[in-house]
Amino acid sequence: MKSAEYSIGPGGCIVSERSQFGIIRSVLVRTRLFADGDRDAIDSLCGVGVIQHFSDGEIVATCRDEAAKAGGLWVVASGCLETSRIWANGKRVVFGYQMSGQLVGIVPTLDGLPLSLDVVARGDTVAVFLPRREFLEAVRRYPSLSLGMLALMARRARLDYERIEMLSLNTMRAIIAKMLLFLSREALSTSEGKVVVPFKISQEDIAGLLGVTRQNVNKEINWFIREGILARQYRGVSVVDPERLIEAASAEESLSEAAQATLFAPPPEVFRTSD
Repeated sequence: MKSAEYSIGPGGCIVSERSQFGIIRSVLVRTRLFADGDRDAIDSLCGVGVIQHFSDGEIVATCRDEAAKAGGLWVVASGCLETSRIWANGKRVVFGYQMSGQLVGIVPTLDGLPLSLDVVARGDTVAVFLPRREFLEAVRRYPSLSLGMLALMARRARLDYERIEMLSLNTMRAIIAKMLLFLSREALSTSEGKVVVPFKISQEDIAGLLGVTRQNVNKEINWFIREGILARQYRGVSVVDPERLIEAASAEESLSEAAQATLFAPPPEVFRTSD
């Protein structure tokens, strides 16, 4: 990991050098938590935030060091941070992929306990690190941040409910289609052609995220490829026919207008992603 002097352009792209304060501000205001926040609150965090660069596969933080307390949280500027855990039996479970505009490390930052998951960079990743003590001080001092944190936790709880519902009520094909749509949502909202999932994701990764076997995932991915909906990439896939992927995702339950908006209509300057 190394610190970096980057400017964040549309889609989380690195475009030029700029002052660290301005870069951090441009990253923070792209999240739901800070988009409508108090300017003074954001400025107070810009002064203590640190820009960090991680290479593909680099361990950002680990839960295996039980003595390590949470040092703060990360706001993803570009790239992706995976949250996962390897159990004693060797099975790896992926809990999520956090991309541009999303936060990692909220729960340990709030309760002060050790991390419960490993955090690993997927692809070259740039993030802003906010130290725990300074972040909590800003939350205490600025009511807009306190309310924003409550809303954020509520949104995450809703996502958890929806994920349980999806896994319980949908076929494996529909589940994989919805997952690929979610991971590709930013690119799908701005592109009319073939879209590559924004980081390398293997069938083993998909199985770890969904809690199923690799064989089940392989069967469905091969069906999507035969149908011309997906295409193989090096250690990953690309979406060739987004409309038919949406049809597959809606096989049991049509995507609601809210879901369509979440996937394909991000408002200007603010990514419509869960924080």
